[in-house]
Amino acid sequence: MLPRLDEVRLGERKVIFVGAYFLLGAFLGIIWCFQRIFLKTSSGRQRYNLLGAIDCHNHEFTSIRTTENINALTMISFFDLLKLVVV
Repeated sequence: MLPRLDEVRLGERKVIFVGAYFLLGAFLGIIWCFQRIFLKTSSGRQRYNLLGAIDCHNHEFTSIRTTENINALTMISFFDLLKLVVV
């Protein structure tokens, strides 16, 4: 990866890191405990989807945000948006 990052510094290449989505709910991070703890949360069926990419050199953030499901058309839109940024 370091040679690629050197190319980024020289302006010869772009490297981006891509992220996904959030769920509006709590998830148990530990299975066993002495005392049960109850947290009020939503049903977990609601989502706030975020497809995002960060340019590792200039920290430019590009994203698509939606409460709808992520599907192939959403991904195509996201990649089209990335093509505009990466060029």
